[in-house]
Amino acid sequence: MKTCRKFGDAVKILSNDTITYTSNASCITYSNGSRIMSLPGKPESCRGWSVDLLVCDEMAFWQQPDECWQAIIPTILNRLTGGEKEIIICSTPLGKNSLFFDLCQRAKAEEDWKYFEVSIHDAIKDGLNVDLEQLHKLIPDPIQFSIEFECSFADSSNDFLSPNLLQFYNDDVKLEDFFIGVDWARSGDGTAIVALGRTKESKIYLLDLCTLHNVEYEKQINFVKEIFRKYNPKAMYGDAGGLGNPIMEELNKKVSTRIKPFNFTSANKTDAYEYLRKQVFDRNIFFKEDFRTQIVSDLSLIQQIISENGKLSYMSRRANGSHGDIVSAIVLALQAIRDNPINASTPQTFQFNSAFGNWYSRL
Repeated sequence: MKTCRKFGDAVKILSNDTITYTSNASCITYSNGSRIMSLPGKPESCRGWSVDLLVCDEMAFWQQPDECWQAIIPTILNRLTGGEKEIIICSTPLGKNSLFFDLCQRAKAEEDWKYFEVSIHDAIKDGLNVDLEQLHKLIPDPIQFSIEFECSFADSSNDFLSPNLLQFYNDDVKLEDFFIGVDWARSGDGTAIVALGRTKESKIYLLDLCTLHNVEYEKQINFVKEIFRKYNPKAMYGDAGGLGNPIMEELNKKVSTRIKPFNFTSANKTDAYEYLRKQVFDRNIFFKEDFRTQIVSDLSLIQQIISENGKLSYMSRRANGSHGDIVSAIVLALQAIRDNPINASTPQTFQFNSAFGNWYSRL
């Protein structure tokens, strides 16, 4: 409400009180018929409007940047409203693995874009009264300072996991039990299925993975059933979001109670992704060499977001038909491992002949 009133008062003053306004929490309506609307950075909120000027604020921190961008572009295409359309995109930089960075690079290279950059040093030159030395003391981390005040796209600000930390293997391993994670497809994504094995010493090995694109849900469900029978896992966890919940509930009732839906919340999702990071940092998880390219590529889509109040969260960009689906499936399988502590059983030697591949070829 206060922000709306500031905009309203500014126009009123600039027009010498010839333009008045009314306002609510998200909209200012001027006496000349113009409106300024404030909308949250969510795809569903951005659709269906027709605007002359579009301002995208703090784009680097949007939770679904690619989806929002696709939703808002049509809002400036209605030529029936007349006049030239304009987009203003502004943000504190977050990292190079972001839509905002991509658009900045485009703005620097293409003539139909204009690029502006204002650092704390530029602002001080233009008269901003701030103690730069005191500012450095308040934010001593040089990377964070460069992001917040020096327009720096620092890579380390949003790295989820460096590929250099991953351990890969080829040899057969004696395993105690198996766990499967399933990230069910949403619009534009693929279903990802991952099998993890655990040793007596609680070391974790990624044995196999596959992604299913443009495959009917009935075939996907049958495929998952066969994978379950093949591995006889101690637990299979699947993302319960969207269509995942009814599918997992059906599998739980008709196939096995060891098949369980997992509901991601903002809190447990951060914890779950942090658990994957911990396994990597502790050198406790190993990835099959055959899947190096897929895993590294999918990890590059995951971004670490730190909010203004210091809260940590993770989001994924969409690229090359993936939305971090493989990483999500790995995280789900790891949650199954967390919920099922190791116990004594007869070790099994797993032969790496890509158990998924034989079924996948028939879909």
